[in-house]
Amino acid sequence: ERRIRAHVFICFMALILKQMLIKKLRSQNEKASYSKTLNELKNTHAMSLKVHKTYVTVRTEIGPHAREAFRALSVGFPKKVLKIENPSTVIVRSE
Repeated sequence: ERRIRAHVFICFMALILKQMLIKKLRSQNEKASYSKTLNELKNTHAMSLKVHKTYVTVRTEIGPHAREAFRALSVGFPKKVLKIENPSTVIVRSE
């Protein structure tokens, strides 16, 4: 029973968060699409690349609908370069 209650609670919280995001998106743009926004967020990934013995973790581009969601929530975009291991061998310019 405890697990069922926890599951229902999580589902209810997800519904509330979805409605809040839709409301914030629509306050900025009446034609904003929740499904397009969610799809773009799902397609945003991080990947590690090896460059001269240095591992660099970068994110993929953020689509326009997802950018709108970040703005609506007043959340900054994640940096393009997320992590550098062995930074003494590489110089990375910030955007």
